[in-house]
Amino acid sequence: MCKDMLQSKKRYLTGIDWFIQVFDYMNKQLTGEGHIFQIVVELEGHVDNENFEEDLKQFIDKFPVLKGKTARGFNLAPYWKLGSANTPLHTGTSYVNNKTEVLPCIENLKHKHSYLSCHFVFLKNTTFIALTFDHRIFDGLGGELFLKAFQEFFKNKLQYSCDVNFSAPAHLSQWRKKFEAGKVVNRAFLKIRTMKPAKAIQIPHQNKIKNKFRFKVITFSPQESKEIINKANSDAGYLLLMPYLLANTIMFMNKVFVNHGIDQGTLVVPVTIDMRSSKKTVEDMFFNHLSFLFFKIDSEEITDLSVLINLIKQQLYDQVKEGFSEKFRETALLMRILPVPLLGRVMGLYIKKKMTSFCFSYLGNSVYTHTHLLDKQVKNIFHMPRAAIPPGIGIFYHQFNGRINATVSYLDGMLTEEDLNIIMDDLRALPLNVSKQ
Repeated sequence: MCKDMLQSKKRYLTGIDWFIQVFDYMNKQLTGEGHIFQIVVELEGHVDNENFEEDLKQFIDKFPVLKGKTARGFNLAPYWKLGSANTPLHTGTSYVNNKTEVLPCIENLKHKHSYLSCHFVFLKNTTFIALTFDHRIFDGLGGELFLKAFQEFFKNKLQYSCDVNFSAPAHLSQWRKKFEAGKVVNRAFLKIRTMKPAKAIQIPHQNKIKNKFRFKVITFSPQESKEIINKANSDAGYLLLMPYLLANTIMFMNKVFVNHGIDQGTLVVPVTIDMRSSKKTVEDMFFNHLSFLFFKIDSEEITDLSVLINLIKQQLYDQVKEGFSEKFRETALLMRILPVPLLGRVMGLYIKKKMTSFCFSYLGNSVYTHTHLLDKQVKNIFHMPRAAIPPGIGIFYHQFNGRINATVSYLDGMLTEEDLNIIMDDLRALPLNVSKQ
């Protein structure tokens, strides 16, 4: 067991962690499942799932954080209270005949009161391992770091050490700085609310949600991925793949809104990115380290891809210059005083205003750098995150070993087959350099 995890210093939750707790609560209210995501590892050959489960159980037992829960101290700041009782590892197995059957097997797995579970899908000479992570404990790259650490544990169980300081301060000082940051963030949100109504598809009524979340995944070949990156370098600028992908995504999502008869309005897109350095350690494994940005584009501006790219780049530069992401983090610290259900109701007021159109995330390159998981070669790793509700629709991009993976995540009932055809056709066209006008 990681001895430093049991020290008296607490791991206080950040404001971003607290917002994730609220998203978890709101998702449970609507779908019965929390704010979870899956990392799917595609392996060459068939794994011994019983040995995998046993090794994973041993590894999980080293981390009391995976047996904990939220609590409040005398200072009212929420922290993660470590547990000691072993949590069962829930697993499952499916057998399929072709690749198109894989996603239906794993897109709506039950997540039974644990922070991690896994499901094996066997296909001919391939194994897909879908690991379901609780977003309250892991972010996307944190889940990959967990897999990376698990592989290192597997290779050398006797020598493996996980004695790392996971404590974090309560951030109960510099109140003036937090309130000043709050003013900046509040002005930004008021500006969004006073604009034209945000384009948004109505979230289905609870009793109409049959299958909870649905997914579509596209994995581009290394050559296709290279073509996309080269086009991004040419049209948006060197290392500006995120604005390029966001511009293309806004173009095809606007077609979806038009398909729903929503011609006028503004697309408001919350964006999550990982702005940490590429040298992430085991200390980055747990809890949430994502940064938030917001982009707003009027319908009249969604006519030309090059113009749209420049608009997104300008908004990106403005937010970086103003330190919006850091101010949002500071402001979020103030929200921790509110209990999760109450903060959820406050955020629910914004749901009625249809504040956001869809969510977008770019995680960058995978941090899983090993060629194998256990003794099997890794062919691909892709993510299947549940989109936050609202807006209930999300487009996510991630790179692994020279391949770009694109994931469409949506609450059941929000997108029609025609909508999905629009999205998937435009995604497949990304490497072809075709115009999105």
